[in-house]
Amino acid sequence: MKNIMLVDDNSISVEGIYKNIDWPSLDAQVVHMEYSGLSAIESLKEESVDVIISDIEMPDLDGITMSKLALSCNPYIKIILISAYDKFEYAKRAIRIGVYDYIEKPIDYGYLYEKLQGVCALIDQEQHNMELLRTSRPAMIEKFFHLCGWIFQLIALVSFDKGIIMPFDRMICSQQNTCTIRIITL
Repeated sequence: MKNIMLVDDNSISVEGIYKNIDWPSLDAQVVHMEYSGLSAIESLKEESVDVIISDIEMPDLDGITMSKLALSCNPYIKIILISAYDKFEYAKRAIRIGVYDYIEKPIDYGYLYEKLQGVCALIDQEQHNMELLRTSRPAMIEKFFHLCGWIFQLIALVSFDKGIIMPFDRMICSQQNTCTIRIITL
């Protein structure tokens, strides 16, 4: 279940998003409805969320600044910013800080739902990848150390001119050796 936070200083906008999106079909639930950027950050410190849907223009803390703070708390949060203003500068700033998407008001709830489907699919994929990494990590570590051991054994067995192994930075196989390994350090 994905946790969603709605943020807008206009309570009608927050209620509209809350009531017009089929949250269960997205395997999501709205856990916070905040009416200022500052209260959103305070709530985020208490309970993490997966997605923030926020207005940009708010009096105490604008959506761009709030997004920066939210992403600094949790870089995996997905943020969709909404604005009644058709300002390209907002969209550019949102993209630069890593916001998932930018939507203009009036909100087309069908379009917002499509964006939420995409963000939820992305979250599911990221969680799946993290689980694969977590379960594969012990095997990867074991294979890495096994490979390191094999390489060190190989180096120890390689003989260079008169059986003397030279320091790694000078190790180069001579023409009379059958060895084709070259170790070069920078």
